[in-house]
Amino acid sequence: MIKQLTVALATLALALPASATPRAVDNGLMAEVPGYGPSRVETISFCLGEVGVDRYQDVITDTQVEGFDRCLRDQT
Repeated sequence: MIKQLTVALATLALALPASATPRAVDNGLMAEVPGYGPSRVETISFCLGEVGVDRYQDVITDTQVEGFDRCLRDQT
């Protein structure tokens, strides 16, 4: 009886890792950034702050575009 239980538990333990693979849960709000694709709202806000603007539509100069691009890529 104990041997059968041990074998059953060992078999179950071997089967669990394959079927119980943890999945990443992403609860962050996402937004579509033109030219970049989806990104977390927190990341977009952070990168906008890095280039000194409040809204994506205010990213106008080459320096702002390059800084925003670099920031988004660094955060990925």
